[in-house]
Amino acid sequence: MESVNTTNTVKIIAIGGRAGSGRKTLANAIGGNLISQETFILDNAPKRILIHPHLVNNRLLFDTLTALKNGKDVVIGDKTLRSTPVILFEGPFAFSDNEVANLCDLKIYVDCDSDTTLARIIARDFKDNDLYEILGQWDTSKYVFDQSIAPMGKRADIVIPNQDRKLSDRAGVNLIKSYIRMHSDNGAREV
Repeated sequence: MESVNTTNTVKIIAIGGRAGSGRKTLANAIGGNLISQETFILDNAPKRILIHPHLVNNRLLFDTLTALKNGKDVVIGDKTLRSTPVILFEGPFAFSDNEVANLCDLKIYVDCDSDTTLARIIARDFKDNDLYEILGQWDTSKYVFDQSIAPMGKRADIVIPNQDRKLSDRAGVNLIKSYIRMHSDNGAREV
């Protein structure tokens, strides 16, 4: 049975930035209905790390976000994505696709320098992966960052600097929470 969101307009907030930048940390600090770009990775793509925008099924992503924006829940595989007044959508290429970017009401770019993100990726992935594999993917991702991720910073409505794990730009986080409260019956949870 299809559920329909009967509140006013659905707002989609996209959070983009390179791997290790703190996109998920920001999304968790904001709170709410979170959808990851990982849900839209093509079936034949490597599952460990999303390192190229061509690995994303942008047609399915666009159709899904359109349905959610129109108040309809969407089932993808074994996941049900719920339409709520505010939807957070995060991923390295969250608004690099023009059609997807045009659906987003607020585009946030999490900015973090490459040394910090590499250190975070090694700390996060080293337990389960070989260091040489991580560094090899990092070399590939540097090119993709320059071509596909960094330009999102120019089209973002808000840029959040995140050089530490505490999201030191509390004003930016609070601004986003205020935006959500304006567009949601529930508001954002306090952090």
